[in-house]
Amino acid sequence: MKITHIAAADETFNVNFEWEEEVGVPGAFIVKNSHHNEFYLKTATLEDVPGHGRIHFVCNSWVYPAENYKKDRVFFTNQSYLPTKTPLPLRHYREEELQTLRGNGTGKLEEWDRVYDYDVYNDLSEPEMGPKHARPILGGSSEYPYPRRGRTGRPPAETDPRHESRLPLLKSLSIYVPRDERFSHLKLSDVIAYGLKSAIQFLAPEAEAQFDRTPSEFDSLKDILELYEGGIKLPIKLPDFPFLESITKEIPFPILKEILRTDGERPFHFPMPQVIKGMIKFLSSYFLFRIDTCHTSMD
Repeated sequence: MKITHIAAADETFNVNFEWEEEVGVPGAFIVKNSHHNEFYLKTATLEDVPGHGRIHFVCNSWVYPAENYKKDRVFFTNQSYLPTKTPLPLRHYREEELQTLRGNGTGKLEEWDRVYDYDVYNDLSEPEMGPKHARPILGGSSEYPYPRRGRTGRPPAETDPRHESRLPLLKSLSIYVPRDERFSHLKLSDVIAYGLKSAIQFLAPEAEAQFDRTPSEFDSLKDILELYEGGIKLPIKLPDFPFLESITKEIPFPILKEILRTDGERPFHFPMPQVIKGMIKFLSSYFLFRIDTCHTSMD
């Protein structure tokens, strides 16, 4: 199996199982990952099950090394049961899985945890920075009964234990979310890259407006088009620019590829809207038609 942090290829494995028919139809299986890296398990299929033929398990979940789990990873067959109709051999595993997903409400949640728990918004303040940065705790009180957020279990703030400590800005994307709910590397790259483009698209006109006599107006049609056809040119050869080369070591490759794209779209700007494209095409056709008409009349 090829395991990387950016992209991984799909692999198929053939495994032989032995069991006695009197045990019944397999309704679940346990996976123990003995590798030091996690892997993504998509599906598992049992072929030629006596009396049943093919049994399919839809997994779609990340499996971390077994040492990170207090309970074994169990995957159930793609079959729904009412609690009273659940086969007796599966009831213990179903209840155990439900307890794992609920959590016990204590402790810091780690990357490999699968807990879906809730907490009040007590991480809005930064008491270490003084009274000006104080914020009320939202949720859990008569004044602010709602909303709720996903519980992370980070340690309390040093100066005020009622509040939870906050993550630094650079680590804010690493806030706890159940691993199966996190964005893929490619989707996260799109979110960050287009977020940077949005910021640049806002900041660049603001900076130019400081030197513009009419900052609240478009002086010409060219000003409108430059919102989409402009952008910031960046060097192609990164070794000639140590700063950009250092950035490549910190930012995942898909994100950098999206920012410094070479597919014809300029960095830090959005593609031109279809409405403006249509307007330009219409005006171009109109002027060409007028010029052609004028030439015909002169002839």
